[in-house]
Amino acid sequence: MSGNGSKPEEKKIKIRFTNFTKSFGDLLVLDNMNFSVMENEFLCIVGPTGCGKTTLCNLITTIYPPTSGEIEINGESANPRRHNISFVFQEPSAFPWRTLWDNVKFGLEIKEGSKSKEEIDERLSEIFRMVKLKGFEEYYPHQISMGMSQRVAIARAFVTRPDLLLMDEPFGQLDIKTRFHMMDEILRLWREIKATIIYVTHNLEEAVYLGQNILVLTQKPTHIKETVEVNLPHPRDYASPEFIDIRKRVTELVKWW
Repeated sequence: MSGNGSKPEEKKIKIRFTNFTKSFGDLLVLDNMNFSVMENEFLCIVGPTGCGKTTLCNLITTIYPPTSGEIEINGESANPRRHNISFVFQEPSAFPWRTLWDNVKFGLEIKEGSKSKEEIDERLSEIFRMVKLKGFEEYYPHQISMGMSQRVAIARAFVTRPDLLLMDEPFGQLDIKTRFHMMDEILRLWREIKATIIYVTHNLEEAVYLGQNILVLTQKPTHIKETVEVNLPHPRDYASPEFIDIRKRVTELVKWW
């Protein structure tokens, strides 16, 4: 909130999709999509299996080029060489021959190699504390649980303080108790680091629990069916009438993709 009668600061658009289409040969996957994600927004994306949610993330990282249209980050064409984009996958992706410390350090080595050892060590110590891995720095991936492996992936993604963080079903293989815990961890990191997050999930409760907005996609050729605003404070109560009402609304939207 701004004082002295000044206007509140307006959030900037972090990423913008304009007339965006992607085809693979004759198969039209994403059909003329237009939407924006604001700075520091937590956007969840839900849609049927195979509709192109992962393809959408890969297009942001420019793994695939668009067939037509444009993706802009901070008002410029998306370019991973210029924009700091991190990706957390469903499968743990730690290097088995590196310690957890060296796994998390990998992103800094690639993106911020000019920093001094002292600066890198300070950043790493901070992120290990934030994801509650302090004391496990010298462990190897085979020595830790699946939940801890995802914490390593999350630490590696957040440690570079990305312009944009893409998360593709990151907790799909975790048990329900660990999933709840990890969702709270993500929300805490999001608030502390002020990241912009695009989060892909099949779990509607997960989307309502995490997202400020939920982008509901259709079957292929995929377009946006509706954007649902989740105007509830964090942490959210699964049993509250407001939460249940939004979950029902999203459920109705996805019943008939």
